[in-house]
Amino acid sequence: MITEEKEKIEHLIEHAEEYINTRQELLKLIVAEKTSTVLSSVMSNLIISFIFFFVFVFASFGLAYFIAEYIGKTYLGFIATAGIYFVIGLLLHWNREKLLRTPFMNSIIKNYFKDEQN
Repeated sequence: MITEEKEKIEHLIEHAEEYINTRQELLKLIVAEKTSTVLSSVMSNLIISFIFFFVFVFASFGLAYFIAEYIGKTYLGFIATAGIYFVIGLLLHWNREKLLRTPFMNSIIKNYFKDEQN
């Protein structure tokens, strides 16, 4: 009788250890999946941002030369373009919470919990 109970307890302990090990492995896989999802999203956004950066730079040069043609002085075209970006920068700075921080945070949180919603 006592040996039978010992065997049951040992069997229970073995199952508990297996369960704990399985849960640890599952947690590792979940963390790896979430991390890879977030990192791949960040990397793809960086690549796209890099491409659009060059589009932005060349469009800025085009705008500066376009304004310079009408004003007659090249440096004034570049100053006017810089002034436009300065005003946009101030507007973004004053509204950064609503326009930048909150959407980025929501995007990261949405990507992180995407699988749990499905």
